[in-house]
Amino acid sequence: MPIPLDSSYFGKMKYLTGSGDVRDSDDVSRAMAEIILILLGRGLIRPRHYPLLVSMMDDFIAAAERNRPGLEKTDEFFREYCQKRDEVADGRLCPPIEPTSEQNRFDFASGKTLAYFLLGETEPDHELYTQMVRTVRPLMGYRPYFARTPPMPAPVPGLSAVAPDAAVLREWERGK
Repeated sequence: MPIPLDSSYFGKMKYLTGSGDVRDSDDVSRAMAEIILILLGRGLIRPRHYPLLVSMMDDFIAAAERNRPGLEKTDEFFREYCQKRDEVADGRLCPPIEPTSEQNRFDFASGKTLAYFLLGETEPDHELYTQMVRTVRPLMGYRPYFARTPPMPAPVPGLSAVAPDAAVLREWERGK
């Protein structure tokens, strides 16, 4: 398959899980999400990406502290973010962070608004917000932005660039 895969193929994959042909469970949902990330060309985080992630987190922490000194003492999200950085660097945390019943993958309660106020109450910093998102997403399982692979052609071309039309198959199934 070429990666990134054309979006027309994703409809087929989602149909298979939604139709009941594949038993739907958390395992199937997680596997589908991982396959989609891979086929979109975004990929999954792997241990070889951890040093890059720590470096990206360090850059964000330094920029945040430069723009708003003392943030670690006042903001819960930033404190948790710094703790996650230390845990990844020490090898105590291996992303992705699995959700629990008490907590989602990563607590965005204050994080959603954090970067918009790093330069003060009036001037949002969209660049810093983007930098934060690019480091939080790998904690949830995505490959770090700077480690993404470029588009790759299929090693042995077999699939057409666009998924075949399934209208004929649907008509045949309705006639059964």
